[in-house]
Amino acid sequence: ALIYITPVYLNSPAQISRMLTQLQESAVRCVVILVQAKDYIQALPPGLTYQVVNETNRTAKENHDQILRRNGQLGVPTFVIQRARSLARSLSKPVVR
Repeated sequence: ALIYITPVYLNSPAQISRMLTQLQESAVRCVVILVQAKDYIQALPPGLTYQVVNETNRTAKENHDQILRRNGQLGVPTFVIQRARSLARSLSKPVVR
């Protein structure tokens, strides 16, 4: 089994889909846990402007939506960790099955 935990903005939806498809073809059970990175930014990292952070968040939202859509098509359970929700609650029910 594989559990893949990652910040959303670091991943290409197409790369994740290819990886999950290959693993499923090898009979590996997969679960994806996405971390909403914007929820965990306490302060602006040194050297970054708000414009850069906002663009990263915009890209992350687009990736997030595409990953959920593709994982739904593949039948890969996908959970989303959010700051406002407890970890137990976030992992209790997948957003996508």
